Amino acid sequence: MILRRTKEGLRLNTFVLPDEPCFVLDLRRPVKISYGSMDPLFNDRLRFPSFYHTVPSEIHEPRGISQLLKHFGWTWVGILTSDDDSGRRASAELEREITMSGGCVAFSERLRMRGFQSWEESQQIAEVINNSTATVVISHCRNELLQAKVASCIDKWKPKVWIFSATDSFLKEFIFHPNMNRFNGSLVFSIPKGEVPGLKDFLYNVKPFDFSDDGMLKELWIGGLMCFPAFPNGSLPEDSFFHKCREDQTLKKIPLSQYDVHNFHVTYSVHTAVYAAAHALHGMISSGTQTQGSPQSASLDTNFQPWKLQRRATLTRPRSIFRFGAAFIISSPNCGTWGTKENNKLHHHMSNVHFKTSSGDSIYFDAQGDPPVLYEIWNWKHFYPNAAESTKVGSFRLNPLGEPQLLINDSGIHWHQLFTQTPRSVCRESCLPGYRKVILEEKPICCYECAFCPEGEITNATDMENCLKCPEDQWSNEKRNSCISRTSDFLSFEDPLGMTLSFIASSLSLLTAALLGIFTKYNNTPLVKANNRDLSYTLLLSLMLSFLCSFLFIGRPTKIACLLQQPAFGIIFTIAVSSVLAKTITVIIAFNATKPGSKLRKWVDPRVSSCLVLLCSLVQVLICAVWLVHSAPFPDIDTKSETGKMILRCNEGSLFAFYEVVGYMGFLALLSFVVASIARKLPDSFNESQLITFSMLVFCSVWIAFIPAYLSTKGKYMVAVEIFAILTSSAGLLVCIFIPKCYIILLRPEQNTKEYLMGKHSITRDI
Repeated sequence: MILRRTKEGLRLNTFVLPDEPCFVLDLRRPVKISYGSMDPLFNDRLRFPSFYHTVPSEIHEPRGISQLLKHFGWTWVGILTSDDDSGRRASAELEREITMSGGCVAFSERLRMRGFQSWEESQQIAEVINNSTATVVISHCRNELLQAKVASCIDKWKPKVWIFSATDSFLKEFIFHPNMNRFNGSLVFSIPKGEVPGLKDFLYNVKPFDFSDDGMLKELWIGGLMCFPAFPNGSLPEDSFFHKCREDQTLKKIPLSQYDVHNFHVTYSVHTAVYAAAHALHGMISSGTQTQGSPQSASLDTNFQPWKLQRRATLTRPRSIFRFGAAFIISSPNCGTWGTKENNKLHHHMSNVHFKTSSGDSIYFDAQGDPPVLYEIWNWKHFYPNAAESTKVGSFRLNPLGEPQLLINDSGIHWHQLFTQTPRSVCRESCLPGYRKVILEEKPICCYECAFCPEGEITNATDMENCLKCPEDQWSNEKRNSCISRTSDFLSFEDPLGMTLSFIASSLSLLTAALLGIFTKYNNTPLVKANNRDLSYTLLLSLMLSFLCSFLFIGRPTKIACLLQQPAFGIIFTIAVSSVLAKTITVIIAFNATKPGSKLRKWVDPRVSSCLVLLCSLVQVLICAVWLVHSAPFPDIDTKSETGKMILRCNEGSLFAFYEVVGYMGFLALLSFVVASIARKLPDSFNESQLITFSMLVFCSVWIAFIPAYLSTKGKYMVAVEIFAILTSSAGLLVCIFIPKCYIILLRPEQNTKEYLMGKHSITRDI
């Protein structure tokens, strides 16, 4: 459209861009404002530096469609475009946006724009649509006839959700087509609607025979009231589906659902374009009047006064309006007489236009000449046989920061009658909580498999790609969709195994105390005196403490208990084994000291054996002290030994230190066994070395078996194995060394005399 000044004021004439834009505009050409062009070709400011739009460029539409797909969770969609530059560009942009949002394209078909497309080709495209598992099909096609042909081949019993771009303006034009019900429930992106002040009253007052040459009004009479406002010969054919309009008929009888006179699409865009031109010219003249007296000011004031539009403008509606659209050209009364300076000024003021329309929409232009990005989303409903209705159900816009904003009224959407609920369009149903997605090779990322999470891991949302590990103190439930608290497990006093070991330890410690009492009571008898009373007392006391230290291993591990467990066990056992070693060495020294001229006589002092016990024990104390300083034991949690359980135990801190303590203790036991084996053949009325040899054999056997058993068990049973080794080895020493003596002391007192001992052997000595 061309806005010119005439004698009657500013005149609005029709101007349509050619189908093939092969021209190049420069700043010497008039400023153009398009009210229908959505082609991003015109965003090239080098080729079209003064081209402006009042509708958004279609380059933004794929982003809005991808947001709509994301809103409904549609990740498996098909694309149908026209086989031209616009269709190929739209297909590529749609695929890119869909892939970026996590979706996949099931198929991408193109309708031929030029030449003849056979029925077989249409059937092939329809076959792809019918056989696809995608429920959603995105259409960006300008060839309405071909699209209707494809629709006739689509299986009506396999409904699809169609999403039409703003370029697909054919739905209402084919309302009477028998296959249009295939598109029932479709979602349509549309340029914004708005109210044009005064246009409703004008249309409602128009008579059928007013403006009979206006093609747009003629379409209203035919499409809305199914009557012809005029006919060339004044009559209609007998078989005509339409009748001649009556003079009393008005456009008020057209339902608003079919033709909403309160809101218009293209007309509103035209109205916005005119206002943008007016604002730019107004700004241009206002800036000129600020420099009064200049030649430019006088020229502008003369050329653009008075400010008024002709009352009626003739509008045409080209079929390619959304491809290249139509445009106003703003020029001087004689096109092309403006110089570069005037065009620069007008271009400057047009780029700075900012106003609000009658519907409240803000209008301004960015660096590419585009208005704010805003699409309306409409739900199209077809009613059999020839009625249709569209309802606005949402919108898509880009805020000033370029961030997408999608608003959708889900409850206002009426889907195809064969859909009982909101349709789903996915290649594979979502992986439920407890499962994770497994991407398959050579298949789209949307076509995945679902794998059950392993033990100890969960997924708490749908379509998670990785399972999440539960915290250390929790475990996965059977469904693998939540973490539950692990069952705490440790050797407690309430546990049957713990109760049994506690009873055995208590019984043995009481037995040891009883034996110590017997030896104390009969401390002056020859049998007690002959076996070194002090070492016997030390051995009995250490054995009693060994039994009692078992209680440190039973119960919930604490910091104090963990610090005392291994050092106490190691030191007490070392004292016991050192006492046995000292008793054995004392026997050997005693027998060898009786030989004439022996130098060992001075080592037969009881203090020597006490020093030996102290020295051996001191080495173990040093080992334990270094252990506690550098890597002390501490309470720990074992979550790997048993499934779903949290084993509370004491961590040794240093396995090397632990085995060093046990190894040193084993070394002393082995040394005691060797020395006792040597001394067991020495003559005496009661040679204790034989008992020591057997007790050391039991002791070493227990601890040799302990190592593999300790390493092969887990959890509380590992603790039980160590307690069992402590009790068994200590009981072996107690039974093998002291029970035979108590038997003589209590049941055979006649053998517990000096005469009995002297009468049987030649050497009797109180060591």
